[in-house]
Amino acid sequence: MYLIKEDMMINGIKPKLTAQTKFNNEDDYSTALMKMIHRIDEQYGEYYEKTLPNLTYEKITINKGRRFDKLVQGSSVYCFVEKSTGDVYKSQTWKQPYTKGKNPIRGSIYDISSYWDKELKYGSWLYA
Repeated sequence: MYLIKEDMMINGIKPKLTAQTKFNNEDDYSTALMKMIHRIDEQYGEYYEKTLPNLTYEKITINKGRRFDKLVQGSSVYCFVEKSTGDVYKSQTWKQPYTKGKNPIRGSIYDISSYWDKELKYGSWLYA
């Protein structure tokens, strides 16, 4: 059996890649991020439809950065997502997430249980 040159190590052993050792997880990251955004939009859409029928809901948009992606809803920041880990942070200012303190990480886009059952439409799960 022949190994592809880029998958071979010096000693000839082919490395086994698991979810934790993947170097390029852009596809996993973008699907998980879009799943979270879809869930937020779904809850906001239901809320606007039931309680605010005269207003239109502005969907979440992504502003890409070097280290963090900023999720923006209308003219305010909903949260920040770290690209390398998928961790969700509340916003400290318009430009930066809150990364200091005892527990700055509020959830993960990869862990659905950290946001699926929460009240996402107000963003209060980021501050609890």
